[in-house]
Amino acid sequence: MKRVLFALIVAAMVLPSCKKKPVYMNSATITGIDNATCACCGGYYITIHGSTEQAAKIAALPELDGVNPTYPVFPIELYMNWHKDAGSCNPSEIIIDQAQKK
Repeated sequence: MKRVLFALIVAAMVLPSCKKKPVYMNSATITGIDNATCACCGGYYITIHGSTEQAAKIAALPELDGVNPTYPVFPIELYMNWHKDAGSCNPSEIIIDQAQKK
């Protein structure tokens, strides 16, 4: 009985600590604000590392720990999952699905 109780206590302590780390497609750097005033302008410049889509834009900053969305400090290094924004008039605009600050 003591062995079973001991095994349950150990399992209760070990299992919650076994969290999977998310796997991200690319690392990236948000480099600054696009202040242009054309119809398809605005948003933020982002450089994607390890992708054929090197330079891109995002419409809004993703929610990241330690980043103030009102007064962001650039550059912002992050890991992210993303896809092309098919509905945008800007062909280089992407949507960030999931992100974590480096």
